[in-house]
Amino acid sequence: MDIYTDGNCTNNGFYPNIGGNGFVCVLDNELEHYFIDVVPNTTNNQMEIKGAINALLYLKQIGKTHVDLYTDSQYLANSMELWSEKRIANNWKTSKNSSKEVKNADLLKLLYSLKEETKTTFIWIRRDSSPWNTLVDYLIDEEIKKFY
Repeated sequence: MDIYTDGNCTNNGFYPNIGGNGFVCVLDNELEHYFIDVVPNTTNNQMEIKGAINALLYLKQIGKTHVDLYTDSQYLANSMELWSEKRIANNWKTSKNSSKEVKNADLLKLLYSLKEETKTTFIWIRRDSSPWNTLVDYLIDEEIKKFY
């Protein structure tokens, strides 16, 4: 099974706004399951993380492990595959001697825990480079449009 996640936010950085996140599960190149969520007053990065969290919670629910998760967010992929060990060593602070917490630390901590539990690998792909990435983006956009 492969998972494609996405997240976005209208009017990112300004309030009020509406964000959406979601995922599609693909098995043998067929849509197996999908989930979309809409959230007020959020950010693009928070929605990218929430899409992955919801996907991994679903994996946990169905008892699936060793899954590849595809994302068009370099922030999300790098947070899980490149930066997490250093962030953990720094207690989720921006540096070892800093008191400033990494942005979205609460969400990233939860996601990292789920990543380890489900043994998921995060893989960055270019936006719209896969029909599944395009589909999850479309589903999120359609759900957000209901609020405008």
